[in-house]
Amino acid sequence: MAARIRLLPRDLDSLAAVSRFRMLQRAQLHRWKFAGLSDTVVRRSIARLVERGWLGSERLHKNGMQVVWCTSAGRDALVEEGIAHAEELFPARGPVPAKDMAHTGAIVDAAIRLTELGRAGDRMIPAWGLQRLLGGRVEVIPDLLCLTHRTDEHGGAVLAVEVDLGGEPIASVLVPKTMKLVSFLRPYAGSATAILLLTVGERRRRTVEKALRQARLGLPIAVAALDAFTSENVRSGRSNEETPETSPSSDFSMG
Repeated sequence: MAARIRLLPRDLDSLAAVSRFRMLQRAQLHRWKFAGLSDTVVRRSIARLVERGWLGSERLHKNGMQVVWCTSAGRDALVEEGIAHAEELFPARGPVPAKDMAHTGAIVDAAIRLTELGRAGDRMIPAWGLQRLLGGRVEVIPDLLCLTHRTDEHGGAVLAVEVDLGGEPIASVLVPKTMKLVSFLRPYAGSATAILLLTVGERRRRTVEKALRQARLGLPIAVAALDAFTSENVRSGRSNEETPETSPSSDFSMG
């Protein structure tokens, strides 16, 4: 029997990112964990993890974008290596359902961009992880929660990220849901607690921003266009697998 190919530290780091966020596109994994390296390096890393049975891989519609997910064996390996606790990881048997594909991809896009901007905090927890931690005790939780731990020099920070793909009415659904999100965050509220709402298109962004401003929700809320914030090159739905270029730096105000 041929010897297994030796894994590299970056392989396990990539596996942990995939497992925490349920599923990644290869282009997303490239940008997040292999910035500046060729696509060949990414493909070889995926192949090593697939060969171990730790990573699942599929091309959507047989010839579309490649997506990857962490298997139960991969989860167990990460725990055994001391990289993460089991409750932080999401083992899966395949890609997310088609109806969840765009939303899952957009959350990953946001996580990548926040990391690039230095705004990811010390820990990022996606919605599924929060649901597991809270045991369904709250009605609304953010799609992504970024936590910065309190230290002697820093008071800590909480950034809740919500992704709106435009399918919900603004006044009757999106604003009330954001009000409930504010209620969820209120126990943690302080000068460094804020919400980033990412939506689709500049026109909807302006409408959402106006509606939330009029609602006077009591926490800083920044509304940004999803594509502009995450950048065109890694946007969910990308079908080719060329090496993505890093987008120009962007930032957002929490004022």
